[in-house]
Amino acid sequence: MQSFDWRPEHVRREIAVIAYHFHWSRAECMGLSRRERAAWIEEIKRINKEIEKAMKGKSK
Repeated sequence: MQSFDWRPEHVRREIAVIAYHFHWSRAECMGLSRRERAAWIEEIKRINKEIEKAMKGKSK
């Protein structure tokens, strides 16, 4: 079972990352459950890895 970090600074960081990448409002992000936020964070990581991989391919 996954444990979640409920410290305010961790929640703020999650909200900031999601809001930045998807241009969602604070209210929209805060409306997500902890599990939903974690899932979106993982999706953002995946997207960023794909972008990084594509950029490396262009520089060759």
